[in-house]
Formats: sequence, structure tokens, C-alpha cells
Amino acid sequence: MVRRFAFALIIAVSLFGSTLGQETPKAVLVDEFGFLQCGDLLARLDAFMVELKNNPGDRGYVLISEAKRNPKAFQSIVEASIFRRRFDRERISIVLVGKEMGSEGQFWRVPLGAEAPAFKPIARPEPDLTKPFKYGSDDSIGICPTFSPDLFAKLILDNPGSMARVVIAGPTVSSRLQMAKGVREMFESYTKLPADRISFYYVHRPEDWMSGIEYWFIPAKRR
Repeated sequence: MVRRFAFALIIAVSLFGSTLGQETPKAVLVDEFGFLQCGDLLARLDAFMVELKNNPGDRGYVLISEAKRNPKAFQSIVEASIFRRRFDRERISIVLVGKEMGSEGQFWRVPLGAEAPAFKPIARPEPDLTKPFKYGSDDSIGICPTFSPDLFAKLILDNPGSMARVVIAGPTVSSRLQMAKGVREMFESYTKLPADRISFYYVHRPEDWMSGIEYWFIPAKRR
């Protein structure tokens, strides 16, 4: 009996000691920066998502300072990059924070069980869904993408009766139709937005050397 008690005591002490030896996981600041050109930002986002991919149990936080010249554009670039890399949106939180952060942007990796980085979130203004508004835009070059078709489609689907209006401007009929075909294929491949919820509007701009696209939210008609 004494031997059993002694053996159990040794096991308990060993387990307690090993528990004490384990450090509590902490959030990791992966990157921090001030103003960046689009190419540099995209490269840093690539590296950030690679690190998250290599740590599948971790979450990512993108902190954007309100001091940034255009925080909304910054957010759109991050969202579009997540879409283009087919990364799980549920694993990355994008948060607008105050000027006290001291930099324009930070990327954090938060392991399972770790506390999220300390920040004071600022509520972003919500769009007026009772009026039409331009959700985003794109062009045929796409050097710095800012449009996320999956988020746009979700907005339409979450608001019964609303429509997606795609305005395509370009120098020739063929260029505009080619862009429209690509838009249709994009929505069909990557979203659940039905074709009858999308309307196209074409603008002839002979002075433009490339096609441009605007995506508009059109609210449901009032009865």
C-alpha cells in the first residue's frame, strides 16, 4: 500500500513539474510597418499567410491604424489578397485600431490558447443599404487588387431583393464583352451568387486604353 502511494506521489510530482515547465503561449508580432507601396504590402501579406499556413492551429490578426492615409483601401487590399490566395477568412481578423499603435499596420500570429494582442478596436462605419453605392472596382491590369467577389456576393445574398450591378467601361465592344465574360466566370466559380442577381451596364470610353470595372450594390425595390 505504501509503495503504491509513493509511486502515485512520484507520478503526480512529475506531472506537476512538467506542467510548470511549459510556458503559456503568447501572440507573435510577425510584421510591423509604416507606409508601404502596394507591391511591398502584397509581399508581406504573402509571407504572413505562409507563416499561418505553417502553423495551422494559429489565428492571424491584421491591425490597421486609423492614422493610415486610407485605412479602408488597406483593408480592401488585405481582403482581396486573402481571396486570391484562397486562404480561410475565418482564420484572419482585420481590426481598425487607434493612432496609439504607433505604426500603420501590424500582422500578428496567435497560437491556440494565447491571448490576442491588446488593442482598442474602432467601429468601422456601415454602408447605407437603402441606397445604391459603389462597393469596389477593378481593372484589367490588376496590379493591386482591392475587390473580393466572395464578400460582395455575401452582401448581396444577405440582403434579399438586392442586386449586383457590374459597370464595365472600355474602348471597344470586344474588350467590354471579354471583361464581362471573366466577371461571370469569376462569380460562378467562387461564389454562390446566381446569375439572375447580376446585371451588366456597359460604358463606351474610346479614350481609355484598358477596361475598368465597378461593382455596385443595388438595394431591393421599395414596395
